[in-house]
Amino acid sequence: MVYTDFQRLELEKEFRTTQFINSERKSQLSSELQLTERQIKIWFQNRFVFFFFFHLNHSKRDLK
Repeated sequence: MVYTDFQRLELEKEFRTTQFINSERKSQLSSELQLTERQIKIWFQNRFVFFFFFHLNHSKRDLK
């Protein structure tokens, strides 16, 4: 799936607000961004994994 710049920006803004999206907000974003709720759910899952491992790697590096 290729997201538009606008969609990515809005999803990133939402992720900064909350890393776990509820179904009501997922439905709203779906309408606003013209994406399916499943696409939004998967984007958040992938983004969280990236976020988690990025911070995990930085934490390990800081411990050395």
